[in-house]
Amino acid sequence: MTALTAPILKLLNEEGGFFHFVGASSIGKSSILQVAMSVWGNTEMGTFRATDNNLEGICKEANDGVIFLDEMGECEADALSRIVYMVANGVTKGRADRSGNARAITHFKVLALSSGEKGIEEKLAEKKIYAKAGQMLRMGELDADRGKGLATFDVININPDTEEKFKNGAEQAEYLKYHSRENSGVIIDSFITELVKDPDTYIRGIKSLKDEWIKQLNRTTVQPEIDRMIKKLSTIYATGVTASVMGILPYKKEEILEYLNSIFENWLNRRGGDVSYELNSIIKDLYKLCIFQQHARFTNAYPKDDERYNLVKDHVGFYKMENEELKEFWLRPRAFDNEVLKGRDKRAFISLLVKNNFIIQGNDKKHTQIKRPKNEPSQRFYIVPVDALLDEVELTKKSKNSY
Repeated sequence: MTALTAPILKLLNEEGGFFHFVGASSIGKSSILQVAMSVWGNTEMGTFRATDNNLEGICKEANDGVIFLDEMGECEADALSRIVYMVANGVTKGRADRSGNARAITHFKVLALSSGEKGIEEKLAEKKIYAKAGQMLRMGELDADRGKGLATFDVININPDTEEKFKNGAEQAEYLKYHSRENSGVIIDSFITELVKDPDTYIRGIKSLKDEWIKQLNRTTVQPEIDRMIKKLSTIYATGVTASVMGILPYKKEEILEYLNSIFENWLNRRGGDVSYELNSIIKDLYKLCIFQQHARFTNAYPKDDERYNLVKDHVGFYKMENEELKEFWLRPRAFDNEVLKGRDKRAFISLLVKNNFIIQGNDKKHTQIKRPKNEPSQRFYIVPVDALLDEVELTKKSKNSY
């Protein structure tokens, strides 16, 4: 269905983007792409080994279509960062000719389907590049393993040739790959042939189906990042239902609805829930710094006289004990900026952390409080309550707002 959606994007004036299947080796990630390739009659799988310059040419040739890229692990992290924006935004880089004059910038619109054992966040981390919310949104990550014990499949179907169930997922995958090659290009030809008979009517129907899918999600909060992905998925749903009505896809509307709802849920879970990606990343970094590195980076604010002093490298603050229990972390503002915010918008995210109880304001309503650790001068710290950091999974669900 995703492969069929590409030519609809231009008609709806919607942006392109990536859908990236992540999973362990040999579970069938490449099979997903090979079957999808057959929709367009493609026979050669693309690769992330291509430079971003080469991919520009591939995208221009595939305008209003789909590109397929296997094994993200083969891509250099810094190149991947550029590729995601280029493919999703549909704009080539500005260049000069031999005379120094600016060459015309080329625009295109494609969908990209890709696979790999790593997601973009993990891949960029190899070069200590932090994934941005915009990149995570443009490259929607999905689990290749459907979690049903059948690798990339939800169910084992009946083999049309033998009228018996396939023995396993591997046999089913091989059948799909063989017959998709045999019928390569048939689906997109049939879809476009039908679409051009009455494009205005079909587009009105697709818009109505998009609204229908979004409405059934019954979301009551506005979250710009998530709403943009919902818009992308609604187009896939509407295209799938339309192709089903045309008699091109063999799925019932209810099956397409169930599939798209599960895809949305999987994407949402992979990104950390119903919360801004950037805020979720900040909370994770705060958790890692305080909980994982408590004794490596912090010292006790009020140690007992007989307590052994802990020599700390790259000291970032203090922790406070109360009745033998860990109560708070006091982070120095510079350490907080460098190791938690990491260049993100301070004004926006500090307010959100306060609102969600990850930072305790002082009585003066300032975001930092004046504290005086034992044998230290009075100074300002960000006060982080331990209660907010008890469970990394739960704390990502506490967010009440995005920026």
